[in-house]
Amino acid sequence: PQVENIVVTPVSDCGLTDGNILLEGEVEEGYEFSINGGQSWQNFPAFGMLAEGYYPVRVRSADTTCILEYGTVEITSPSSPEIDSIITYPVSDCWSQDGSLTIVPVNPETTSEYSIDGGITWTNDSFFDQLPPGEVIVWSRNEDGTCAYVERPVTIKGFSLPQILDVLTENPQNCEGTDGRLTILTEAADVPYEYSINGGLDWSSNPDFQYLTEDIYTIKVRIPGEQCEITYQQVLGLIPLAPLDIEILEFSEPLCFGESNGIIHVQATGGIPPYNYFWSHGETSPELNELKAGIYELSVFDARGCMEVFRFKMKQPEPFQISLGTDIDTTICLGQSVKYSFEATNDHYQWGSENGFVSSDPSVIFNEAGLYWLTVENESGCTASDTIQVIYRDAFFDADFLLPEEGVVNTPIVMIDISWPVPDSISWFFDEENVALQQSDEDQQIVLMDSPGTYVFGMKAHSGECYGLLEKEITIFSSPEELTHDFSQENPSNVLEFHLSPNPNNGTFQVSILLEQPQQAELWVIDQNGYQFDHRVLGSDYYFQESFHFGGLQPGVYTVVLQTETAWQYINFVLQ
Repeated sequence: PQVENIVVTPVSDCGLTDGNILLEGEVEEGYEFSINGGQSWQNFPAFGMLAEGYYPVRVRSADTTCILEYGTVEITSPSSPEIDSIITYPVSDCWSQDGSLTIVPVNPETTSEYSIDGGITWTNDSFFDQLPPGEVIVWSRNEDGTCAYVERPVTIKGFSLPQILDVLTENPQNCEGTDGRLTILTEAADVPYEYSINGGLDWSSNPDFQYLTEDIYTIKVRIPGEQCEITYQQVLGLIPLAPLDIEILEFSEPLCFGESNGIIHVQATGGIPPYNYFWSHGETSPELNELKAGIYELSVFDARGCMEVFRFKMKQPEPFQISLGTDIDTTICLGQSVKYSFEATNDHYQWGSENGFVSSDPSVIFNEAGLYWLTVENESGCTASDTIQVIYRDAFFDADFLLPEEGVVNTPIVMIDISWPVPDSISWFFDEENVALQQSDEDQQIVLMDSPGTYVFGMKAHSGECYGLLEKEITIFSSPEELTHDFSQENPSNVLEFHLSPNPNNGTFQVSILLEQPQQAELWVIDQNGYQFDHRVLGSDYYFQESFHFGGLQPGVYTVVLQTETAWQYINFVLQ
Protein backbone atom coordinates (compact mmCIF):
# COMPACT_ATOMS: atom_id res chain seq x y z
CA PRO A 1 0.00 0.00 0.00
CA GLN A 2 1.07 3.55 -0.68
CA VAL A 3 0.12 6.14 2.00
CA GLU A 4 0.64 9.47 0.36
CA ASN A 5 -0.65 11.78 3.12
CA ILE A 6 -1.68 11.59 6.74
CA VAL A 7 -4.32 14.16 7.63
CA VAL A 8 -4.42 14.99 11.35
CA THR A 9 -7.36 16.93 12.83
CA PRO A 10 -6.55 18.32 16.31
CA VAL A 11 -8.88 18.21 19.31
CA SER A 12 -11.29 21.18 19.09
CA ASP A 13 -11.44 22.10 22.79
CA CYS A 14 -9.91 21.30 26.11
CA GLY A 15 -11.12 18.08 27.60
CA LEU A 16 -12.65 16.75 24.35
CA THR A 17 -11.69 13.60 22.28
CA ASP A 18 -12.69 14.72 18.82
CA GLY A 19 -9.30 14.46 17.10
CA ASN A 20 -9.04 12.54 13.75
CA ILE A 21 -6.34 10.78 11.68
CA LEU A 22 -7.01 10.04 7.98
CA LEU A 23 -4.60 8.08 5.76
CA GLU A 24 -4.77 9.13 2.09
CA GLY A 25 -3.24 7.34 -0.96
CA GLU A 26 -3.43 3.87 -2.52
CA VAL A 27 -5.08 2.22 0.38
CA GLU A 28 -7.27 -0.35 -1.39
CA GLU A 29 -9.14 -3.12 0.19
CA GLY A 30 -7.10 -5.89 1.65
CA TYR A 31 -5.11 -3.69 3.99
CA GLU A 32 -5.20 -3.08 7.70
CA PHE A 33 -4.27 0.06 9.63
CA SER A 34 -2.99 0.79 13.18
CA ILE A 35 -2.17 3.98 15.09
CA ASN A 36 -1.10 2.42 18.36
CA GLY A 37 2.07 0.73 17.25
CA GLY A 38 0.32 -2.40 15.98
CA GLN A 39 -1.51 -3.22 19.16
CA SER A 40 -4.80 -3.11 17.33
CA TRP A 41 -5.76 -3.00 13.65
CA GLN A 42 -8.73 -1.98 11.54
CA ASN A 43 -9.57 -2.35 7.89
CA PHE A 44 -10.35 1.33 7.09
CA PRO A 45 -7.85 4.24 7.04
CA ALA A 46 -9.77 6.78 9.19
CA PHE A 47 -9.52 7.07 12.96
CA GLY A 48 -11.84 9.40 15.00
CA MET A 49 -12.75 10.40 18.58
CA LEU A 50 -9.11 10.67 19.41
CA ALA A 51 -7.62 12.54 22.33
CA GLU A 52 -4.55 14.67 22.08
CA GLY A 53 -1.34 12.67 21.97
CA TYR A 54 1.17 10.82 19.77
CA TYR A 55 0.04 8.05 17.48
CA PRO A 56 2.48 5.63 15.60
CA VAL A 57 0.98 4.85 12.19
CA ARG A 58 1.25 1.24 10.75
CA VAL A 59 -0.14 -0.39 7.60
CA ARG A 60 -0.11 -4.12 6.64
CA SER A 61 -1.65 -6.62 4.31
CA ALA A 62 -4.79 -8.33 5.35
CA ASP A 63 -2.80 -11.50 5.82
CA THR A 64 -0.73 -9.60 8.43
CA THR A 65 2.38 -9.52 6.22
CA CYS A 66 4.29 -6.59 4.79
CA ILE A 67 4.04 -4.18 7.77
CA LEU A 68 4.97 -0.64 6.87
CA GLU A 69 5.69 2.13 9.46
CA TYR A 70 4.79 5.72 8.60
CA GLY A 71 6.15 7.35 11.70
CA THR A 72 4.35 8.94 14.64
CA VAL A 73 1.80 11.74 14.26
CA GLU A 74 0.61 14.15 16.99
CA ILE A 75 -2.95 15.21 17.69
CA THR A 76 -2.89 18.55 19.50
CA SER A 77 -5.51 20.37 21.65
CA PRO A 78 -5.90 24.00 22.91
CA SER A 79 -3.99 24.98 26.09
CA SER A 80 -6.00 26.23 29.07
CA PRO A 81 -5.15 29.80 30.27
CA GLU A 82 -3.31 29.68 33.55
CA ILE A 83 -4.13 32.04 36.43
CA ASP A 84 -1.46 32.82 38.93
CA SER A 85 -3.69 34.53 41.53
CA ILE A 86 -6.91 36.46 42.08
CA ILE A 87 -6.67 39.59 44.22
CA THR A 88 -9.91 40.72 45.93
CA TYR A 89 -10.84 44.08 47.48
CA PRO A 90 -13.63 44.32 50.12
CA VAL A 91 -16.65 46.63 50.00
CA SER A 92 -16.29 49.93 51.86
CA ASP A 93 -19.52 49.80 53.87
CA CYS A 94 -22.35 47.50 54.85
CA TRP A 95 -24.71 48.93 52.26
CA SER A 96 -22.10 49.42 49.52
CA GLN A 97 -21.44 47.26 46.41
CA ASP A 98 -18.02 48.62 45.62
CA GLY A 99 -15.96 45.46 46.02
CA SER A 100 -13.56 44.45 43.22
CA LEU A 101 -11.13 41.74 42.06
CA THR A 102 -8.11 41.52 39.75
CA ILE A 103 -7.09 38.31 37.90
CA VAL A 104 -3.32 37.83 37.53
CA PRO A 105 -2.41 35.33 34.71
CA VAL A 106 0.74 33.19 34.80
CA ASN A 107 1.78 34.53 31.41
CA PRO A 108 0.79 38.15 31.02
CA GLU A 109 1.54 37.89 27.29
CA THR A 110 -1.31 35.48 26.64
CA THR A 111 -4.69 36.84 25.76
CA SER A 112 -7.50 35.29 27.72
CA GLU A 113 -11.10 36.06 28.49
CA TYR A 114 -12.80 36.01 31.90
CA SER A 115 -16.34 35.73 33.27
CA ILE A 116 -17.83 36.06 36.77
CA ASP A 117 -21.47 35.40 35.87
CA GLY A 118 -21.23 31.72 35.04
CA GLY A 119 -19.97 32.21 31.49
CA ILE A 120 -22.86 34.33 30.30
CA THR A 121 -20.69 37.31 29.50
CA TRP A 122 -16.95 37.41 28.81
CA THR A 123 -14.31 40.11 28.77
CA ASN A 124 -10.59 40.28 28.21
CA ASP A 125 -10.38 42.80 31.12
CA SER A 126 -8.97 41.10 34.18
CA PHE A 127 -10.44 43.77 36.59
CA PHE A 128 -14.01 43.56 37.92
CA ASP A 129 -15.57 46.23 40.18
CA GLN A 130 -18.93 47.27 41.70
CA LEU A 131 -19.17 43.86 43.29
CA PRO A 132 -21.34 43.10 46.33
CA PRO A 133 -19.90 41.19 49.26
CA GLY A 134 -20.03 37.43 48.90
CA GLU A 135 -18.60 34.55 46.84
CA VAL A 136 -17.56 35.12 43.22
CA ILE A 137 -16.72 32.21 40.84
CA VAL A 138 -14.11 33.19 38.25
CA TRP A 139 -14.18 31.57 34.79
CA SER A 140 -11.38 31.79 32.22
CA ARG A 141 -10.99 30.76 28.56
CA ASN A 142 -8.87 31.35 25.51
CA GLU A 143 -9.56 34.32 23.32
CA ASP A 144 -11.03 31.96 20.68
CA GLY A 145 -13.51 30.69 23.22
CA THR A 146 -11.83 27.41 23.91
CA CYS A 147 -10.99 25.90 27.22
CA ALA A 148 -13.62 27.64 29.27
CA TYR A 149 -12.55 26.77 32.76
CA VAL A 150 -14.01 27.35 36.21
CA GLU A 151 -10.93 28.64 37.90
CA ARG A 152 -11.90 28.97 41.55
CA PRO A 153 -14.34 30.67 43.92
CA VAL A 154 -13.13 33.81 45.68
CA THR A 155 -14.84 35.96 48.37
CA ILE A 156 -15.46 39.70 48.33
CA LYS A 157 -15.33 40.58 51.98
CA GLY A 158 -18.09 42.72 53.48
CA PHE A 159 -19.20 43.88 56.90
CA SER A 160 -21.55 42.28 59.35
CA LEU A 161 -24.31 44.80 60.02
CA PRO A 162 -24.47 45.59 63.74
CA GLN A 163 -27.51 44.11 65.43
CA ILE A 164 -28.97 45.84 68.51
CA LEU A 165 -30.57 43.19 70.67
CA ASP A 166 -31.86 45.46 73.43
CA VAL A 167 -31.20 48.66 75.34
CA LEU A 168 -31.37 48.45 79.12
CA THR A 169 -32.60 51.61 80.84
CA GLU A 170 -32.32 52.82 84.41
CA ASN A 171 -34.17 56.01 85.24
CA PRO A 172 -32.42 58.62 87.40
CA GLN A 173 -32.86 57.89 91.10
CA ASN A 174 -30.60 60.24 93.01
CA CYS A 175 -31.61 63.60 94.44
CA GLU A 176 -30.11 65.56 91.56
CA GLY A 177 -31.60 63.26 88.89
CA THR A 178 -28.15 62.56 87.37
CA ASP A 179 -27.64 58.79 87.75
CA GLY A 180 -29.67 57.54 84.80
CA ARG A 181 -28.15 54.74 82.74
CA LEU A 182 -28.41 53.24 79.23
CA THR A 183 -26.70 49.96 78.27
CA ILE A 184 -26.72 48.92 74.59
CA LEU A 185 -26.70 45.14 73.95
CA THR A 186 -25.51 43.96 70.50
CA GLU A 187 -24.70 40.65 68.80
CA ALA A 188 -21.12 39.46 69.11
CA ALA A 189 -18.91 40.69 66.27
CA ASP A 190 -15.36 40.32 65.03
CA VAL A 191 -14.82 44.05 65.22
CA PRO A 192 -15.61 46.45 68.06
CA TYR A 193 -18.53 48.82 67.68
CA GLU A 194 -18.99 52.48 68.46
CA TYR A 195 -22.12 53.68 70.27
CA SER A 196 -24.06 56.94 70.41
CA ILE A 197 -27.07 57.99 72.49
CA ASN A 198 -27.55 61.48 71.03
CA GLY A 199 -28.35 60.62 67.45
CA GLY A 200 -24.74 60.33 66.30
CA LEU A 201 -23.38 63.63 67.59
CA ASP A 202 -20.97 61.89 69.95
CA TRP A 203 -19.60 58.33 69.86
CA SER A 204 -18.07 56.02 72.43
CA SER A 205 -16.50 52.58 72.32
CA ASN A 206 -18.28 51.78 75.59
CA PRO A 207 -21.91 50.64 75.25
CA ASP A 208 -22.62 51.52 78.89
CA PHE A 209 -23.65 55.17 79.39
CA GLN A 210 -23.94 56.37 82.99
CA TYR A 211 -24.73 59.58 84.91
CA LEU A 212 -27.54 60.50 82.58
CA THR A 213 -30.27 63.04 83.30
CA GLU A 214 -33.86 63.27 82.19
CA ASP A 215 -33.90 63.44 78.39
CA ILE A 216 -34.89 61.77 75.12
CA TYR A 217 -32.15 59.53 73.68
CA THR A 218 -31.66 58.29 70.09
CA ILE A 219 -29.51 55.14 70.00
CA LYS A 220 -27.06 54.46 67.15
CA VAL A 221 -24.37 51.79 66.61
CA ARG A 222 -21.68 51.68 63.92
CA ILE A 223 -18.41 50.05 62.98
CA PRO A 224 -15.43 52.34 63.64
CA GLY A 225 -14.62 54.47 60.67
CA GLU A 226 -18.17 55.74 60.26
CA GLN A 227 -19.30 52.47 58.73
CA CYS A 228 -22.55 50.52 58.91
CA GLU A 229 -24.40 52.97 61.14
CA ILE A 230 -27.78 51.72 62.37
CA THR A 231 -30.46 53.37 64.52
CA TYR A 232 -32.40 51.64 67.25
CA GLN A 233 -36.06 51.38 66.38
CA GLN A 234 -37.21 53.06 69.60
CA VAL A 235 -36.47 56.52 70.92
CA LEU A 236 -35.88 56.12 74.64
CA GLY A 237 -36.66 58.56 77.40
CA LEU A 238 -35.27 58.59 80.91
CA ILE A 239 -37.77 59.80 83.46
CA PRO A 240 -36.58 60.74 86.94
CA LEU A 241 -38.54 60.16 90.07
CA ALA A 242 -41.24 62.67 90.80
CA PRO A 243 -39.65 65.57 92.70
CA LEU A 244 -40.01 65.59 96.43
CA ASP A 245 -43.04 67.74 97.20
CA ILE A 246 -45.93 68.01 99.62
CA GLU A 247 -49.67 67.93 99.32
CA ILE A 248 -51.46 70.30 101.68
CA LEU A 249 -54.32 68.33 103.15
CA GLU A 250 -55.46 71.08 105.49
CA PHE A 251 -54.36 74.63 106.16
CA SER A 252 -56.32 76.76 108.58
CA GLU A 253 -55.11 80.04 110.06
CA PRO A 254 -56.06 81.20 113.56
CA LEU A 255 -59.66 82.31 113.63
CA CYS A 256 -59.23 85.29 115.89
CA PHE A 257 -56.46 87.73 116.68
CA GLY A 258 -53.94 86.28 119.12
CA GLU A 259 -55.48 82.79 119.19
CA SER A 260 -53.55 79.53 118.72
CA ASN A 261 -55.94 77.31 116.78
CA GLY A 262 -54.27 77.18 113.35
CA ILE A 263 -53.80 73.83 111.58
CA ILE A 264 -51.24 72.59 109.03
CA HIS A 265 -51.67 69.04 107.74
CA VAL A 266 -49.41 67.90 104.88
CA GLN A 267 -48.45 64.68 103.10
CA ALA A 268 -45.12 64.26 101.29
CA THR A 269 -45.17 63.06 97.68
CA GLY A 270 -42.58 62.11 95.08
CA GLY A 271 -39.11 60.80 95.81
CA ILE A 272 -38.91 57.43 97.55
CA PRO A 273 -40.90 56.84 100.75
CA PRO A 274 -40.83 56.60 103.70
CA TYR A 275 -40.61 60.28 104.59
CA ASN A 276 -39.36 62.14 107.65
CA TYR A 277 -40.69 65.54 108.70
CA PHE A 278 -38.76 68.16 110.68
CA TRP A 279 -40.39 71.48 111.59
CA SER A 280 -38.40 74.55 112.52
CA HIS A 281 -39.94 74.56 115.99
CA GLY A 282 -39.02 70.92 116.70
CA GLU A 283 -42.13 68.97 115.70
CA THR A 284 -41.71 65.82 113.56
CA SER A 285 -45.30 65.12 112.59
CA PRO A 286 -46.92 65.95 109.24
CA GLU A 287 -49.90 67.34 111.15
CA LEU A 288 -49.66 70.40 113.38
CA ASN A 289 -52.47 71.80 115.50
CA GLU A 290 -52.98 74.70 117.92
CA LEU A 291 -50.75 77.00 115.91
CA LYS A 292 -50.49 80.72 116.36
CA ALA A 293 -49.69 83.19 113.61
CA GLY A 294 -46.12 83.07 112.34
CA ILE A 295 -43.69 81.47 109.88
CA TYR A 296 -43.34 77.67 109.94
CA GLU A 297 -40.56 75.94 108.00
CA LEU A 298 -40.76 72.23 107.14
CA SER A 299 -37.86 70.03 105.97
CA VAL A 300 -38.95 66.77 104.31
CA PHE A 301 -36.51 63.87 103.79
CA ASP A 302 -37.20 60.75 101.71
CA ALA A 303 -35.56 57.31 101.85
CA ARG A 304 -32.67 58.51 99.65
CA GLY A 305 -31.85 61.33 102.04
CA CYS A 306 -33.08 63.92 99.57
CA MET A 307 -34.47 67.04 101.22
CA GLU A 308 -36.86 69.81 100.28
CA VAL A 309 -37.78 72.80 102.46
CA PHE A 310 -41.24 74.35 102.52
CA ARG A 311 -42.37 77.54 104.22
CA PHE A 312 -45.82 78.31 105.53
CA LYS A 313 -46.98 81.73 106.58
CA MET A 314 -49.85 81.68 109.01
CA LYS A 315 -51.31 85.15 109.00
CA GLN A 316 -52.52 86.94 112.07
CA PRO A 317 -56.20 87.82 111.64
CA GLU A 318 -57.11 91.45 111.86
CA PRO A 319 -58.22 92.31 115.39
CA PHE A 320 -61.97 92.14 115.67
CA GLN A 321 -62.95 95.43 117.26
CA ILE A 322 -66.08 97.34 118.04
CA SER A 323 -66.15 101.01 118.99
CA LEU A 324 -68.84 102.97 120.74
CA GLY A 325 -66.89 106.18 120.22
CA THR A 326 -63.57 107.70 121.04
CA ASP A 327 -64.85 109.25 124.27
CA ILE A 328 -65.63 107.03 127.20
CA ASP A 329 -68.20 109.54 128.48
CA THR A 330 -71.01 110.93 126.36
CA THR A 331 -73.21 113.71 127.67
CA ILE A 332 -76.76 114.10 126.35
CA CYS A 333 -78.93 117.09 127.02
CA LEU A 334 -82.63 117.80 127.03
CA GLY A 335 -84.37 115.97 124.20
CA GLN A 336 -81.22 114.19 123.03
CA SER A 337 -80.42 110.53 122.84
CA VAL A 338 -77.47 108.36 121.90
CA LYS A 339 -78.07 106.19 118.85
CA TYR A 340 -75.94 103.31 117.61
CA SER A 341 -76.74 101.58 114.35
CA PHE A 342 -74.36 98.89 113.17
CA GLU A 343 -74.65 97.39 109.71
CA ALA A 344 -76.75 94.25 109.69
CA THR A 345 -74.48 91.18 109.46
CA ASN A 346 -74.41 87.67 110.82
CA ASP A 347 -72.61 88.96 113.91
CA HIS A 348 -74.34 88.47 117.23
CA TYR A 349 -74.87 91.64 119.34
CA GLN A 350 -75.48 91.73 123.06
CA TRP A 351 -76.15 95.05 124.81
CA GLY A 352 -76.32 95.53 128.53
CA SER A 353 -76.47 98.33 131.06
CA GLU A 354 -76.35 98.95 134.77
CA ASN A 355 -79.82 100.44 134.47
CA GLY A 356 -81.26 97.14 133.21
CA PHE A 357 -81.16 97.84 129.48
CA VAL A 358 -80.74 94.62 127.45
CA SER A 359 -80.87 94.15 123.66
CA SER A 360 -79.53 91.91 120.88
CA ASP A 361 -80.38 94.41 118.14
CA PRO A 362 -77.49 96.00 116.19
CA SER A 363 -79.37 99.33 116.37
CA VAL A 364 -80.20 100.87 119.77
CA ILE A 365 -81.11 104.26 121.26
CA PHE A 366 -80.06 105.39 124.74
CA ASN A 367 -81.99 108.28 126.33
CA GLU A 368 -81.15 107.55 129.95
CA ALA A 369 -77.98 108.05 131.91
CA GLY A 370 -75.94 105.00 132.75
CA LEU A 371 -73.03 102.74 131.83
CA TYR A 372 -73.74 100.75 128.66
CA TRP A 373 -71.70 97.94 127.19
CA LEU A 374 -71.71 95.94 123.96
CA THR A 375 -70.25 92.53 123.20
CA VAL A 376 -70.20 91.35 119.56
CA GLU A 377 -69.40 87.83 118.38
CA ASN A 378 -68.67 87.37 114.66
CA GLU A 379 -69.11 84.27 112.50
CA SER A 380 -65.64 83.00 113.43
CA GLY A 381 -66.45 83.16 117.14
CA CYS A 382 -64.26 86.19 117.77
CA THR A 383 -65.57 88.66 120.33
CA ALA A 384 -65.10 92.38 120.85
CA SER A 385 -66.43 94.67 123.56
CA ASP A 386 -66.69 98.35 124.38
CA THR A 387 -68.40 100.53 126.97
CA ILE A 388 -69.90 104.00 127.02
CA GLN A 389 -70.93 106.16 129.98
CA VAL A 390 -73.99 108.25 129.15
CA ILE A 391 -74.37 111.39 131.29
CA TYR A 392 -77.62 113.39 131.24
CA ARG A 393 -77.80 117.19 131.63
CA ASP A 394 -81.02 119.18 131.89
CA ALA A 395 -80.00 121.70 129.23
CA PHE A 396 -81.15 122.30 125.61
CA PHE A 397 -78.82 121.78 122.62
CA ASP A 398 -79.90 120.97 119.08
CA ALA A 399 -76.94 120.06 116.86
CA ASP A 400 -77.83 120.37 113.19
CA PHE A 401 -76.44 121.46 109.82
CA LEU A 402 -77.76 122.18 106.36
CA LEU A 403 -76.82 119.94 103.43
CA PRO A 404 -78.60 119.80 100.07
CA GLU A 405 -80.15 116.46 99.26
CA GLU A 406 -78.69 116.56 95.74
CA GLY A 407 -75.78 117.98 93.79
CA VAL A 408 -73.79 117.71 90.56
CA VAL A 409 -70.28 116.41 90.07
CA ASN A 410 -67.53 119.05 90.14
CA THR A 411 -69.98 121.61 91.56
CA PRO A 412 -69.22 122.99 95.05
CA ILE A 413 -71.49 121.74 97.84
CA VAL A 414 -71.86 123.75 101.07
CA MET A 415 -72.54 122.37 104.55
CA ILE A 416 -73.73 125.04 107.07
CA ASP A 417 -73.96 124.63 110.83
CA ILE A 418 -77.40 125.65 112.18
CA SER A 419 -76.99 124.24 115.70
CA TRP A 420 -78.72 126.07 118.55
CA PRO A 421 -77.47 127.42 120.84
CA VAL A 422 -74.35 128.27 118.85
CA PRO A 423 -71.86 125.43 119.54
CA ASP A 424 -68.66 125.95 121.44
CA SER A 425 -66.85 123.74 118.92
CA ILE A 426 -67.63 121.93 115.70
CA SER A 427 -65.80 119.18 113.83
CA TRP A 428 -66.74 117.75 110.42
CA PHE A 429 -66.09 114.29 109.06
CA PHE A 430 -66.48 112.68 105.62
CA ASP A 431 -64.65 110.41 103.17
CA GLU A 432 -61.53 112.46 102.48
CA GLU A 433 -60.33 110.03 99.79
CA ASN A 434 -63.35 110.65 97.58
CA VAL A 435 -64.33 114.16 98.67
CA ALA A 436 -62.20 117.22 97.88
CA LEU A 437 -62.30 119.97 100.51
CA GLN A 438 -62.48 123.38 98.79
CA GLN A 439 -62.85 125.66 101.84
CA SER A 440 -63.09 125.01 105.55
CA ASP A 441 -64.47 127.19 108.35
CA GLU A 442 -65.62 126.01 111.72
CA ASP A 443 -69.31 126.55 110.90
CA GLN A 444 -69.23 125.61 107.20
CA GLN A 445 -67.50 123.29 104.74
CA ILE A 446 -67.31 123.61 100.94
CA VAL A 447 -66.62 120.30 99.20
CA LEU A 448 -66.44 118.89 95.68
CA MET A 449 -67.13 115.38 94.36
CA ASP A 450 -65.95 114.26 90.93
CA SER A 451 -67.95 111.02 90.76
CA PRO A 452 -71.69 110.44 91.01
CA GLY A 453 -72.99 108.50 93.98
CA THR A 454 -74.26 108.85 97.54
CA TYR A 455 -71.97 110.54 100.07
CA VAL A 456 -72.28 110.77 103.86
CA PHE A 457 -71.24 113.90 105.77
CA GLY A 458 -71.19 114.25 109.54
CA MET A 459 -70.82 116.94 112.17
CA LYS A 460 -69.87 116.70 115.83
CA ALA A 461 -70.79 119.76 117.93
CA HIS A 462 -70.32 120.66 121.60
CA SER A 463 -72.18 123.25 123.65
CA GLY A 464 -71.11 123.25 127.26
CA GLU A 465 -71.46 119.65 128.37
CA CYS A 466 -73.99 118.95 125.63
CA TYR A 467 -72.85 117.03 122.63
CA GLY A 468 -74.41 116.33 119.27
CA LEU A 469 -73.41 113.96 116.46
CA LEU A 470 -75.26 114.06 113.18
CA GLU A 471 -74.85 112.46 109.74
CA LYS A 472 -76.62 113.33 106.49
CA GLU A 473 -76.53 112.00 102.94
CA ILE A 474 -76.34 113.77 99.60
CA THR A 475 -76.81 112.26 96.15
CA ILE A 476 -74.43 113.53 93.47
CA PHE A 477 -75.56 113.30 89.83
CA SER A 478 -73.56 113.44 86.61
CA SER A 479 -75.44 116.43 85.16
CA PRO A 480 -77.87 119.17 86.30
CA GLU A 481 -80.61 117.59 84.19
CA GLU A 482 -80.78 114.71 86.65
CA LEU A 483 -81.51 116.94 89.66
CA THR A 484 -84.94 116.71 91.24
CA HIS A 485 -84.44 120.01 93.20
CA ASP A 486 -83.32 123.33 91.66
CA PHE A 487 -80.60 124.48 94.05
CA SER A 488 -77.15 125.62 92.90
CA GLN A 489 -74.16 126.87 94.95
CA GLU A 490 -70.93 128.80 94.36
CA ASN A 491 -67.88 129.74 96.38
CA PRO A 492 -68.33 132.78 98.70
CA SER A 493 -66.69 136.03 97.56
CA ASN A 494 -67.45 139.57 96.19
CA VAL A 495 -70.10 140.17 98.92
CA LEU A 496 -69.22 143.31 100.86
CA GLU A 497 -72.17 143.25 103.27
CA PHE A 498 -74.89 140.72 104.02
CA HIS A 499 -77.11 141.49 107.07
CA LEU A 500 -80.36 140.14 108.55
CA SER A 501 -82.24 142.01 111.29
CA PRO A 502 -83.69 141.60 113.75
CA ASN A 503 -82.22 138.28 114.80
CA PRO A 504 -83.91 136.53 116.62
CA ASN A 505 -87.33 137.56 115.21
CA ASN A 506 -90.94 136.41 115.04
CA GLY A 507 -90.97 135.87 111.25
CA THR A 508 -90.65 139.52 110.17
CA PHE A 509 -87.16 140.69 109.21
CA GLN A 510 -85.12 142.53 106.59
CA VAL A 511 -82.12 141.41 104.56
CA SER A 512 -79.65 143.99 103.16
CA ILE A 513 -76.96 143.20 100.57
CA LEU A 514 -74.02 145.28 99.29
CA LEU A 515 -71.97 143.89 96.38
CA GLU A 516 -68.57 144.88 95.06
CA GLN A 517 -69.98 145.20 91.53
CA PRO A 518 -73.44 144.93 89.95
CA GLN A 519 -74.53 141.32 89.78
CA GLN A 520 -77.75 139.37 89.72
CA ALA A 521 -78.62 138.03 93.17
CA GLU A 522 -80.97 135.39 94.53
CA LEU A 523 -82.19 134.61 98.05
CA TRP A 524 -83.40 131.34 99.52
CA VAL A 525 -84.98 130.77 102.90
CA ILE A 526 -84.34 127.24 104.18
CA ASP A 527 -85.66 125.44 107.23
CA GLN A 528 -83.61 123.27 109.52
CA ASN A 529 -84.32 120.19 107.41
CA GLY A 530 -82.75 121.78 104.35
CA TYR A 531 -85.99 122.46 102.46
CA GLN A 532 -86.51 125.89 100.85
CA PHE A 533 -89.83 127.61 101.39
CA ASP A 534 -88.99 131.00 99.83
CA HIS A 535 -86.95 131.96 96.76
CA ARG A 536 -86.42 135.43 95.28
CA VAL A 537 -84.61 136.62 92.14
CA LEU A 538 -83.38 140.17 92.85
CA GLY A 539 -82.15 141.30 89.43
CA SER A 540 -78.74 142.96 88.87
CA ASP A 541 -77.50 145.81 91.11
CA TYR A 542 -75.00 146.90 93.81
CA TYR A 543 -77.44 147.09 96.69
CA PHE A 544 -80.54 145.16 97.68
CA GLN A 545 -82.93 145.36 100.64
CA GLU A 546 -85.63 142.72 101.00
CA SER A 547 -88.40 142.40 103.64
CA PHE A 548 -89.81 139.06 104.75
CA HIS A 549 -93.02 138.28 106.65
CA PHE A 550 -93.67 134.67 107.67
CA GLY A 551 -96.46 133.45 109.91
CA GLY A 552 -97.29 130.02 111.23
CA LEU A 553 -93.72 128.76 111.26
CA GLN A 554 -92.41 126.53 114.01
CA PRO A 555 -89.84 128.13 116.30
CA GLY A 556 -86.32 127.07 115.48
CA VAL A 557 -83.23 127.89 113.48
CA TYR A 558 -83.63 128.96 109.84
CA THR A 559 -81.17 130.01 107.18
CA VAL A 560 -81.13 132.69 104.49
CA VAL A 561 -78.79 131.84 101.62
CA LEU A 562 -77.50 134.53 99.23
CA GLN A 563 -76.25 133.62 95.76
CA THR A 564 -74.72 136.05 93.25
CA GLU A 565 -73.15 135.36 89.89
CA THR A 566 -69.78 134.68 91.53
CA ALA A 567 -70.43 134.00 95.20
CA TRP A 568 -72.78 132.94 97.95
CA GLN A 569 -73.17 133.42 101.71
CA TYR A 570 -75.66 132.48 104.40
CA ILE A 571 -77.07 133.80 107.70
CA ASN A 572 -78.72 131.70 110.40
CA PHE A 573 -81.58 133.31 112.29
CA VAL A 574 -83.74 132.16 115.18
CA LEU A 575 -87.51 132.22 114.84
CA GLN A 576 -89.01 132.72 118.32
